Amino acid sequence: MKGISIKNGLLPVILAVTVSLFVVVAFVNATTTISTNIVTGGSIAASSTLQVTGAQINYGALTVSGTGATTLGGALSVTGISTFTGLGTFLGGATTTSLTLLNGETISNATDGVIQLFGTSSTTGITLLNGETITNATNGIAAVGGNLLINGARTNDISGEEKFLNVTGNLTGTGDGSTNAKTWLIQASATRLAGANTVNGDMDEAILKGSITNKATANEANYIMRGLNIGATNRDGGNVNKLHGGLISATQKADSPVVTDLWGLGLKVEQDSGNATVPTNIYGLNVEYDVVMASPTNSAGVRVYDNSDTGLTEPLAGFQVSASALASDWQYGLVIDTGSVSSADVKLSGAGAVTPLIMSGAGAPSAGACTANTLGSIYLRTDPASADTALYVCTSASTWTAALIAS
Repeated sequence: MKGISIKNGLLPVILAVTVSLFVVVAFVNATTTISTNIVTGGSIAASSTLQVTGAQINYGALTVSGTGATTLGGALSVTGISTFTGLGTFLGGATTTSLTLLNGETISNATDGVIQLFGTSSTTGITLLNGETITNATNGIAAVGGNLLINGARTNDISGEEKFLNVTGNLTGTGDGSTNAKTWLIQASATRLAGANTVNGDMDEAILKGSITNKATANEANYIMRGLNIGATNRDGGNVNKLHGGLISATQKADSPVVTDLWGLGLKVEQDSGNATVPTNIYGLNVEYDVVMASPTNSAGVRVYDNSDTGLTEPLAGFQVSASALASDWQYGLVIDTGSVSSADVKLSGAGAVTPLIMSGAGAPSAGACTANTLGSIYLRTDPASADTALYVCTSASTWTAALIAS
């Protein structure tokens, strides 16, 4: 090792060492700007901030270690596959309506308010945050464990039919001659278990409960609001032996305790006493009969059929008209509008082949209206009081006998 020459004096040496020290300190504590390339086979370590003002190209893997956040001030463009092993939070809005996954499955939002998943799930169950589940343990059935709430909203308020819950399907069950293949588009069942006894309060339960309310004040005249709208249709060329619009039943099993009220169907029409607007028509049950083909063998607007077991107590009546103690009585128990019947107002049960009729009309009854099968029929004449006879009885074929002579 060579020594330091001080033949020119000690002061120049001291100055050189001092300048060198300041240069080293300046390089350590200040920003270093490199205008050419750096090629290194090792690492570049920065204990503070490493700034790159131009483009940065990494041909290998880029690993960001540490617990601090990595912030990008501009856009992040990735052309290859990205892997995120931790949670990802995206606070901005999406600029696409479709997301395609690695193997071609898609998540689509092409329709506003609707998210569609296209692809095959690799699991038969999904557990949500609060414990509710969506399972597919049985092939063809998706089961929801928990309550299902649908908050529907129309996407077009001007036109079109929209369903907040829409169930469609094809009825393809045929059976094999020895087994049934029944299909229900919707089935709901519930059981109140033994020991789950109601103890107080005004309680009622139902398979289906729905309500629809109007608060609009200027609906057009043809607008109809229905609590229930259900139909069954047999199309042209279809062949079905029995077509029923609906079936509602109430059953008391043989080993069940006594039931006070057993109703097949209860209908209630109510108008609040505080409403001063009186409807034009109020009907508890309105049956619209619209048959345009040839007359069927048997037909009726309402049919009351007794299918009770033989030997049991007979029903009181096919129709019963009653009123509560506080209600105003019905004006009439039965009203038959003028011109609504052609043969007779009432057909009685009679005996054997003889079924008496109750008829009414202007003028004397025609002889043809009294036959061997209608003996005992009654005809009420509605002419003015000056008519000779007001009441006739069918006593033999083609013979009406005056039973009440007008005075």
